[in-house]
Amino acid sequence: MFELAQKSQSQVATGHTLNDQAETFLMKLMRGSGPGGLAGIRPLRVNSVETAGPEPAETAVVRPLLERTGGEVIDYLEETGQSYRKDSSNLDLDLDRNWVRHRLIPLLEDKLNPALLQTLHRTAGLFREVEDFLILQAREDLKRCKVNEGEETKVSIAELKRLPAILQKEVVRQAILEFQGDLANITLQHVTEILWLFEASSGKEVHLPRGVKVQREFDELRFSREDPPEDFSYELQIPGEVYVREVHKKVRARKPSTEQKAGAVLIRLQGDSLRVRNRRPGDYYCTSATSSARKLKQLFQKEKIPKSQRAKLIILELDQEIVWVEGFPVHPQYQLSGSQAGAVEIEVSFETLP
Repeated sequence: MFELAQKSQSQVATGHTLNDQAETFLMKLMRGSGPGGLAGIRPLRVNSVETAGPEPAETAVVRPLLERTGGEVIDYLEETGQSYRKDSSNLDLDLDRNWVRHRLIPLLEDKLNPALLQTLHRTAGLFREVEDFLILQAREDLKRCKVNEGEETKVSIAELKRLPAILQKEVVRQAILEFQGDLANITLQHVTEILWLFEASSGKEVHLPRGVKVQREFDELRFSREDPPEDFSYELQIPGEVYVREVHKKVRARKPSTEQKAGAVLIRLQGDSLRVRNRRPGDYYCTSATSSARKLKQLFQKEKIPKSQRAKLIILELDQEIVWVEGFPVHPQYQLSGSQAGAVEIEVSFETLP
């Protein structure tokens, strides 16, 4: 769609309404978001479009109906004799947005605010103003804080510390944006971890998606590209743990406790050790009893795992068969089936050692 608009030098107009704005705001609020997320749907956005040339082109997306409710749009169409279609999936309450639309919003309108849609629309507009100000101010502050060195960016910790906390976060976001070109997959957790480096010793580092590393280097934060990790292979005793220095991860294997740790997986095994490694060309893996093994590369592509992260994922192997791939279901042959007999709890965590 964007490619077609760019070729014809046109804009893209969408049918988002006041209802969509309110739903988006509530979902962002309940799931946790900063000013950028609570700013909701913007009336105008510019998308980058890949082209055959060296630079991407830009296509504008406009939303002319954001000031009107869905009911007002339908009334107008019926009054003017315009036909329209309804998507039956919009009635499926198993979908979060539909539940918010058909259950939560009517309840809030009835109990708290009959003009809820308009109120949330105004509130989202205020958050847009806050975000726009923060971005402009953070860009100016970043100019004072940073030191560019070739393909790396260095930011003064002392200068960052002088800023209010909310601007510290936004300056870090702008530094990431400037360094890698976008903020895809960057969360508040990533920004918080970078700010933690303020109090860390020199040499400590944080690893971001897409192969970006942020390291404290004396009194500066250094943003740089990570080199692909070397191939690694370690023996993991059960129970026991092993530190994988190539990807700064610790892998622990233990007998399961009454409360499984968040993020840990349970594997049914016979034996006292596993092989911990990263991917190899030609790896195959099976994620479901109802499907056959597929190339691991195809599974990575299907799950949209960035290439820069694939060699960093932990793989557990037993007798030259992959038992588990980090981020994927356990191989069906090694999944528990009711009984805890032979169960082993596996936990993978990031840990940067001196």
